[in-house]
Amino acid sequence: MIGKWSAPVLFDRMRAYHFLSAEYGLQAVEKRQLKVSRWDRLNDPFEFFSLDITDKDFRRSVKAKLRTVNNTTGLICFSKSWKNPVQWSHSADRHHGLCLGFDIDDEHLCPVNYSAERIKSDEKEMASFLNNDPDRITEIIYTKFEHWRYEEEVRMLTTLQDLPKLKDLYFQPFSKIMNLREIIVGANNRSTKPADLRAALGASYNDVSMFKARASFSRFEMVRQQSEALWS
Repeated sequence: MIGKWSAPVLFDRMRAYHFLSAEYGLQAVEKRQLKVSRWDRLNDPFEFFSLDITDKDFRRSVKAKLRTVNNTTGLICFSKSWKNPVQWSHSADRHHGLCLGFDIDDEHLCPVNYSAERIKSDEKEMASFLNNDPDRITEIIYTKFEHWRYEEEVRMLTTLQDLPKLKDLYFQPFSKIMNLREIIVGANNRSTKPADLRAALGASYNDVSMFKARASFSRFEMVRQQSEALWS
């Protein structure tokens, strides 16, 4: 959620996946929290710039708006699926990392819209943005270039106020709203063992499914390794 820029309803509750390196994934499980991303540190230079900002004055206004939003809000990026091998390569240290699956209330998630074109910014569109039209702001926040489509991204937006903080980093605690249900170990991960995850989970162990991924024998996707002997 992000104040008035809230996400529209998807489902009652959905399983959403967050990819991490092995080190940070294990830390997230141990500390029961995910790091909140900041808009100015995302890996896409077009974040918040899905608008056509050819007009110089409008471009200056959009950059000023981004600074304001960046100081008050953040986001956590999830995927609808854990099976895409490209996602593992780019977001989980080339299949050496972890993927955490959460059950999340629908009101806190919104899917990204993928587009081949920038959002047009004629005088009417500029005015709606500058007047803080919530529909226009929401469209901008959830629009990315179509080549990112493989991520099947859904986003949780959150206000930074009152979140746990370490130096300049903010964290969203696990909760009933964002409930950890799965831990998937990357196919190339040789270091994270079942015992490590059980120790990190503690009393929560019985509530969380844990398994290792492997490459499918018949499709371009990752699947569950059925034999735990091949993991432990």
